[in-house]
Amino acid sequence: MNQMHEKFTNERSSEIKDLLDSNHLPLVSIGMPVYNGAKYIRQALDSLLAQDYAHFELIISDNASTDDTAVICKEFATRDARISYHCNEQNMGPAWNFTRVLEMSAGEYFMWAAHDDEWLPNHISTIVPMLESNKKVVLAVSGWYCVNIDGEIMTTMLPPLSTVSRSRRKTFINYLLQPHWEVEKACFMYGLMRRDVLLSLNISDIFAAVDITIGNDVALVLALIATGPVAYTSERTWRKRYTYPRILPNRVQKYRRAVRSIKDFLRGRNKREFQKRWEFHRYIAGIINRCFFYDPIMHAVNLYHTLRLFMYR
Repeated sequence: MNQMHEKFTNERSSEIKDLLDSNHLPLVSIGMPVYNGAKYIRQALDSLLAQDYAHFELIISDNASTDDTAVICKEFATRDARISYHCNEQNMGPAWNFTRVLEMSAGEYFMWAAHDDEWLPNHISTIVPMLESNKKVVLAVSGWYCVNIDGEIMTTMLPPLSTVSRSRRKTFINYLLQPHWEVEKACFMYGLMRRDVLLSLNISDIFAAVDITIGNDVALVLALIATGPVAYTSERTWRKRYTYPRILPNRVQKYRRAVRSIKDFLRGRNKREFQKRWEFHRYIAGIINRCFFYDPIMHAVNLYHTLRLFMYR
């Protein structure tokens, strides 16, 4: 794997330490959109304030919560000047809120933080060097723990190694074809990104093009991958909380069927299947090829949206 897709290992710990000991640490912006998050947000904020990478700002956008979210957030904002709390007069919807925290940020790097997740103290210090050491990398991700509503670990997740390839085009395709319910690939959205690249994507259009309840996170990651390479580490540095069942077997089966059909086409196999659904395959193949020549952002959205519709047939 070439330097554009650099895998961080324990052998590089001394290099990372030297970088973090520098006096020129980049500002990391953390955006936390929230609505009625009083149950878990205190734990989330405590874990962020415990980071060993101190040069960050935390922007909280409250979507007119009706519980004690505001009380808790104001308490933390008073205690730490790095936190800014903003409360909307009315609920503007999750897409608007996700976009707002990005637009209010000022850091070189940006990450979204869910109000019910938690981060180990070395989370930011682990992923910042991935972007610092290679200016071409646009997204850095680490492994994570899947926990239940009580914080108990259900399983552990790693960024799928097969997702990252030497070819940006192949990385895009590999990520698209990864079965979401097995690898939780939507969690890439909670990695660390270059803020200027993220702003250039016009994420409002992406969120508007895809149903907010399913797919907008994956569509955004696809659009980001289309602009540059991804770096990853197998070190687990955060906890993703699940308040709903993770696996939906019937959807997994449909997704696998759709993925298998596309893989067969991309590998030049199963001509009968290709002839049977030639319109769909031609559309998918055409978008994959155009993603890196014309408008990668909207083609990324269209590609994922098409696959999602196919899955629900």
